Formats: sequence, C-alpha cells, structure tokens
Amino acid sequence: MLGRMQAFVDSWIDQAEQFGIPSEIIVVEWNPPAGRPRLATELRWPQASSLCEVRFVEVPPEIHRQFPNASAIPLHQMIAKNVGIRRARGQFILATNIDILFSTELMRFLSTRSLERGAMYRMDRYDVASEIPANGSLLEIQSFCDSNMLRVFAREGTFDVEPDGRRKAGENDIVSPQDGIRLDDGWFMVEVEDGKPFRWVETSAVMRIERPEWAPPEMLLDVETGPSAGNPLPIDFLDAQGKVLASATVDGRCSVKLSLPADLRETEIRLLVRGGRMALARDPRFLSLRAYGVSWCPEPPAPEDLSLEMLDVQLEPRGAGEYTLSVRFKARVQPAAGAPRKMASTVTTGSPSWSIKVTQLQGARDWTCRYESPSPDAAILTSAAYLHTNACGDFTLLSREDWHALRAYPEFPIWPMHIDSLICYSAHHAGIREVILGSPMRIFHIQHFSGAGWTPEGEAERTARIEAKRVGVIDYATFLNWVDLMRRFRAPMIFNRSDWGLGNAELTVSRPYPNWNLLSYRTGSAG
Repeated sequence: MLGRMQAFVDSWIDQAEQFGIPSEIIVVEWNPPAGRPRLATELRWPQASSLCEVRFVEVPPEIHRQFPNASAIPLHQMIAKNVGIRRARGQFILATNIDILFSTELMRFLSTRSLERGAMYRMDRYDVASEIPANGSLLEIQSFCDSNMLRVFAREGTFDVEPDGRRKAGENDIVSPQDGIRLDDGWFMVEVEDGKPFRWVETSAVMRIERPEWAPPEMLLDVETGPSAGNPLPIDFLDAQGKVLASATVDGRCSVKLSLPADLRETEIRLLVRGGRMALARDPRFLSLRAYGVSWCPEPPAPEDLSLEMLDVQLEPRGAGEYTLSVRFKARVQPAAGAPRKMASTVTTGSPSWSIKVTQLQGARDWTCRYESPSPDAAILTSAAYLHTNACGDFTLLSREDWHALRAYPEFPIWPMHIDSLICYSAHHAGIREVILGSPMRIFHIQHFSGAGWTPEGEAERTARIEAKRVGVIDYATFLNWVDLMRRFRAPMIFNRSDWGLGNAELTVSRPYPNWNLLSYRTGSAG
C-alpha cells in the first residue's frame, strides 16, 4: 500500500512541476491506528515543491467511534473524501484514491486550464500490473503503465485489454479475434440469451478494422432494433473524421452488408444510431441496437431447395468421330417452407465505393413484456441519462462550487457501494453536464490484492467480506429507484445536511516538510 501511494505522490508532484499546474494534495487520514506512525512520516517528500502543496487532515478515533458500524468499517471512505472536499481550496477538486496515476496527456490537458464550472469530468480507468517500479523515475513509471495494462473500466462495462490498452474480444463474443475486427468505444459487454451472445449499442460504437488477406471487402452485421429505438431506426457509418460513408434504415432483425473499397485494409468505422432515446423501465441504459454478429461476408450459402429443369440437348460433331454434347438447364430455387419474408434495400452515400444492403429477416420485436421494456412514462423522462459511473470513485472532477452545491457524497456509514455513482446522477440532474475525457488521456490504477476492492477475480471474496461484517449496503435495485426518482422530478437528490464533511469539527491539519518535520494546526470547515 505504501509503495503504491508513494508512486501516486511522486508522480503527481513531478507532473505538476513539469506542466506548471498549481495544486494541493489533501490526504484524509481517517481513524489512524494507535501506536502506528502517520502516513506523513512514512512517505518520502521532495525537498521543495513550488507548485504542489500537501496537507494531511486527521479524523481521530474518537470522532470515528461516533458513527454507526465503527468497529466493522474502520474507514468510512466517502465521508472521509467529503472531509477533504470541504477543506479543499482549489478552484476545481478531483476526488481520487491513493493508487491512481495520471497519464502525461491528462496532465497536459489540465495544464491548459480549460476546465469549466457546470461540468463533471469523468474518464476510463486502466488497471496495470502491481509490479510497478514504485521507486522508479516518472518516465519509468509512465512507461510501465503504458505497456502493462490489464483491463479497462469503461462506460460500457469492464473489458480485458491488450498490454497497449486495446480491448480484447470476450469469450463467446460476437466477433472472432482472427477476423481483425475490434469492437471499441460504445459497445456494451457481451450478454447471452438462449445461448446466443449479443452486444448492445446506445448511440454510437467504434469498429477498428484490420482486414486479413483472405477476407472479402464486405462486412456482415446481424442486428436488431432494441427497445429504446422505436421503429424503424436510421443508422450511419462514419469514418474517423466524421464523414458519412453510408446510411441505411433497419427495422426489426436485419442483415446489414457493408461493402468497403476493395483496396482498404485498415480503418476505423463509427456506427451512429440516429434516434433511439426511449427510456426503459428497469435499465438505465438506452438500448437502441442489438448486434448478434460482426464478420466478413461468407461464401453464398447453397439454396435451400434447388431444382434443375432440362431445356434441350444438342450433339454437335467435332470431326474424326468426336462429338460435343451441350445441355441447357433452368435452375429453380424454392424458399423453404415457413421461411421469413425478406425485404432488401440498398443505400449508398458519400464515396460510391461504400454501399449498404439491408435484408430484413424478422419483424420488430415486442419489447413491452420483457425486462428491457420501455418505460410507460418515457415521454416525461426528458432528463434521463446513462452516465459513466464505472470506477467513478477513482476520478470525479468538479468545480469547488459544484461540489459544495451538491453537498458532496451521501454520508451513509455503510459499505460504500454505489455511493460514488449517486453523486454523478445528482450532478447530472442538477444541470451539471458529464464530460468524458477520452484516450489518450488515461488514469492508471495499480492492481491490488484480491478482495481489497472490485476486480473480476476478487468479487466473490469482497462479497463474502461484506456479508461477514453484517453492515448495510445500497443494493442495485435501490440505487436504480433513486436514479428513477431524480429523472422523474428532473432534480438532484441532496442527502447531506449543511454540516457535511464534518463541517463543525475541529480537525488537525499537518504539512510535511523535508526531514519529516510537521507543521500542525486545527481547522474547521473554513480550511
């Protein structure tokens, strides 16, 4: 833990100096164990930093014991973050954790001082291997992070990645790794129904193409309009610069054949759904388009019922007693009994070398009796949104005024599941827009031991720990009910009183100096 925190401290201070970012690090030391040294004395500090100040705020055990579940939960993480947020003095405040590192591109963006009030900044989190060189230089640490990524916590879910950060295809996915088709931003995680995998698309989704030598310049997408779509659903295919390459309309279950230029080998294509914003009753996502497969076009299948009718036979002499036999046939293809009615349309826009052919396989599905059913009140849920809350506890950045207006995180003395997500939805319904900072800007999370937090491998262990402690937790159904209330009333839920963040408490604040000398003073809410 100290090694990961040392890497955090060293990298932020070095990068703040490098990019000229005036900042302060506030570490809230909640309920420090008796007889153990404080973090300020356990960590190494630079001789001087002209741009980054460090302050430790201590919440003593006697205050901690006033909270419910004090023995079961020795650190109330979200309340502790509120303590720091309340006493922060910066114009903007980032709530994060001690095992997070920041990419050079992100720090360069922050140095431009282009952050705005009324915006909530979020981004993907990339897990990196735990063998990070904690005592290495900033360059060594950044290089390690850039080449040792394990998984990404994105808006659409959590995905394993290649060491360079590219998302891997999952097991039993709708794409085959050998096809050179990668599904990136905008594709939700693989789900399975009746043994068949599929992925959802909300409004846009990126496909990165590396066409193999054997593959024809034609892609085949097996798609279906979803419950948020309404029917029919217009879709566009765009290049990386946003130019429309081809457009079509899908209605129900369709086969979409996208023809590419014959000489095109590598490209990025964005699938854009126009419309499809109907809110659902039990799922906060907008499920506009369901994809069952993305592949290169196979060879044409054999007809289901092929008959040949002989028209005539001719025998022509070739000389020397040899003859040529010519037989003409007429082929008749009979559709299989009960085969679905097929309707095809071809639409070409942009370059004439791009074209689409849509074949309808089935009519639109009735979603009203399914879990994904549209909300009966969809017409009034005009502020409904699906936000990027995956791993939001590691990076949520708001102006100081906006944090204070929301009274920061809900201060529930329970296991802190979904609490960090609630503040995101409260911010959205208070009129604060979500801004997702995209690649190459990244945050890196140093892999921790199983059960210490959420990882795919440690989920069972973490669940067992919560059950053993017998403490309360906000389950997902409750979380969704609160989100639904906010979108119905188009207003945020404010959970805290005016004394949030221990605003009435006098707390000791320490500043570490070289040789671990400390300057301490006591502070209330004013800082």
